[in-house]
Amino acid sequence: MPVVDKPEKIALIGGSPGKDETEMRMPFVGGGGNILSQLLNRAGILKSACFLGNIAQSSPTYGNEDNFSWDGWQVQQGLEQLGRDIKAFDPNVCVLMGKLAMRAAGKTDDSVYNMRGTMFRCVDTNSPLYGRKCIITHDPYILTGQYKLVPLVAFDLKRAAEEALDKDLELPQRTF
Repeated sequence: MPVVDKPEKIALIGGSPGKDETEMRMPFVGGGGNILSQLLNRAGILKSACFLGNIAQSSPTYGNEDNFSWDGWQVQQGLEQLGRDIKAFDPNVCVLMGKLAMRAAGKTDDSVYNMRGTMFRCVDTNSPLYGRKCIITHDPYILTGQYKLVPLVAFDLKRAAEEALDKDLELPQRTF
């Protein structure tokens, strides 16, 4: 849980801990976490005021989240814990970082590359994020090797900061 209380309530949700996160028992502290910290600062978000969590609470075999079975204990126990944590923190916006986090909100029909930047309210009643305002972005770990994605994640975090003051979601109405 956050150590600083602020009205901007943001939950940063990743897929699973990496090697550094497992060793330190804290989310987002490795190389990707360092980049995330810089991007949060740039967006005016205080990391210590955010909920930091993952879908799975253990590192995947061979470092690849695709090795997790969605129905396996790592994911299912993680989703249960995430549900309790999200209910306790009660965020105004959830930043879903990566494919596993995106799937936890019921978004299984597309890739993070196509969905990033999408702001929506989770309508999957089986999700621990049900009813929550969410935005999809890339997992910070991917930024360590794909620097071209950094400006996109920075934009998504800035938008999350703007949405973090309340739970309302007003999407633009477009007529084509």
